[in-house]
Amino acid sequence: MTALDPAALDPAAEKALALKAAFMEAALAESRRALPACRPNPPVGCVIVQGEQIVARGFTGPPGQPHAEAAALAQLEGASKEGLSAYVTLEPCSLARGPGRPARCCPGAARR
Repeated sequence: MTALDPAALDPAAEKALALKAAFMEAALAESRRALPACRPNPPVGCVIVQGEQIVARGFTGPPGQPHAEAAALAQLEGASKEGLSAYVTLEPCSLARGPGRPARCCPGAARR
């Protein structure tokens, strides 16, 4: 058995693994919402979770519009960011801002 085999996990760990899988499935569903408008960028989805609840969702907009992470974070303006986790279908971008480009996602997520 491997450490990822649910049969090898205690009930609490099995529940945690199932929740993480459900959150990733939700992020994948968000990524599908990006199509076809996001092209030529990849379709990316993001869900932000607090505890066992999804508190924000986002997907990549058309070129020049916010990325999935930024779209999800914008829904949390003014709310506490304590204890949040992001489930994203592609690693957050670190591209520099330029003409017609949205802000980088990594620094924005770290500041929030």
